[in-house]
Amino acid sequence: MKKLFYIFVFFLPVIVSAQFNLYKDSPLDYAWQNIGNAGFSSGRADYISLAFSPSGQPYVAYEDDGNSQNATVMKFDGTNWINVGNAGFSPGPVYYTSLAISPSGEPYVAFVDYVISSTIIVMKFDGTNWVNVGSAGFSHGTPGYISLVFSPSGEPYVAYIDGGSLYANVMKFDGTNWVNVGNSNFSAGGAAFTNLAFSPSGQPYVAYEDDGNSFKATVMKFDGTNWINVGNAGFSVSYVGDTRLAFSPSDGQPYVAYQDGGNLYKATVMKFDGTNWVNVGNAGFSAGEADYTSFAFSPSGQPYVAYKDY
Repeated sequence: MKKLFYIFVFFLPVIVSAQFNLYKDSPLDYAWQNIGNAGFSSGRADYISLAFSPSGQPYVAYEDDGNSQNATVMKFDGTNWINVGNAGFSPGPVYYTSLAISPSGEPYVAFVDYVISSTIIVMKFDGTNWVNVGSAGFSHGTPGYISLVFSPSGEPYVAYIDGGSLYANVMKFDGTNWVNVGNSNFSAGGAAFTNLAFSPSGQPYVAYEDDGNSFKATVMKFDGTNWINVGNAGFSVSYVGDTRLAFSPSDGQPYVAYQDGGNLYKATVMKFDGTNWVNVGNAGFSAGEADYTSFAFSPSGQPYVAYKDY
């Protein structure tokens, strides 16, 4: 009996190891890993925006304190983070940087430039230099909450808050000029945290904090002529922050994630079921206050939320 026991003990680590390896191939499967070196920017980075090229390369745009708070874009070449064109290429210090990659692979950046005009500038990298897309400074007043997105047909769209009226606006570049998409200042009142996305059918939608409806969440879409509400305006329980909009790849339903003032500033996600906005899971599901929410779907259709956790 002892002999049999020793044989069993001898083979036990092999059996356990084999079972473990069937479950996970590598210890790296358990950990978050740096992409390249940590702290790769030349100085402090603010207003960070991440996007992927069609070939799968990650790009980041940010306000670069190492270059006079101007805009910088970098990409990961598989080994290192390298500048895309010159670092600090904007005319002056920037805020609200928003990065998007065109279907053909050109990186575009929208930002508020506080030196030239205190309005929105959109620039693209043409392979050698960063060049203006249309006129520099095409918005009114000093805008905020910029969201740059490409339509399915490849046109760049920008949603933002007008600096004069504080209402929501969307503009697109028609190949020559930046033009309004529907009426300017289309929200019911002032707005904040504008976030733009396209439905699977190609309609632009905007989610925002709606000052015209008690600072609650509102989503509107452009029907080809007008901006119309998606469900009720101000559908959240209370005031919101950091509204983020995305569409489910499985059924095309719009989802909104936000900081929920009606639930101790915790994270909440809601979706539009065709008639009403309904909670996805529990409202206020984060452990504590959630700031700077970011929301996306996996290819398999699962919603994910990232946030700063108080």
